[in-house]
Amino acid sequence: MIGLIFYGAILLWLAFTVFLALKLPRWLGIKKHLKLWSILFGVLIFFLPVLDEVLAYPQIRHLCRGVGDYELVPGVGVEDVHGHQIYHVSGESLVRGIFPRTVVVRRYESWYRDASNDKDILYRYSLVVKHGWLRMPAGSSGDAMPLLVKGCAPKQIRRDSNGVPAVLSSADVKMVSKSN
Repeated sequence: MIGLIFYGAILLWLAFTVFLALKLPRWLGIKKHLKLWSILFGVLIFFLPVLDEVLAYPQIRHLCRGVGDYELVPGVGVEDVHGHQIYHVSGESLVRGIFPRTVVVRRYESWYRDASNDKDILYRYSLVVKHGWLRMPAGSSGDAMPLLVKGCAPKQIRRDSNGVPAVLSSADVKMVSKSN
C-alpha cells in the first residue's frame, strides 16, 4: 500500500512538472527554442526535491575517503601499548560545511584509549546522511532518511577472539570498562 502511495506521489509530481515545464517558458516570455526550454525546465523541476543531495554527493564522497577499520593514532605503535589495559569510547557530532545545509550528515567516532593514561590508541569514524530536504520516513522510529546519498561506514570491524580490534591483536592488551 505504501508503494502505491509512493508511486502515486511520483506520478502527481511528474504531472505537475510537465504542466510547469510547458507553461513556464511562455510565462517568462521566451519565444525561441520553446521545446528546448520546456525540456530544460522539466528536468530541473522534476529533480528539484533531491537537488540538494545531488549537490552534496561529491562532498560526502570526499569525506568518505578516510573511513575504514581502526587505525593506530599517529605517534602510537603497537609496542607502546603491549600488555596495557584499554577501553572503548564513542561519540557523534554534526558535520558542518556541507552545501547545501539541508543535507544533514552525522559523524560517528570511536576510540580505544589506554586505561593508564587516557591517551588515544586507535581511532575510526563513519558518516551517516540523516536526510536531505525531501525527508523519507525511516521505518517506525520516526527518523528520516535520504533518497540518494547513504553515507559510508566500514564493512566489518576485524576483531580477535577477545573482542580487541585486529590491529592490536599482537599487543596482548586487555579490554576493561571505564566508567566516568
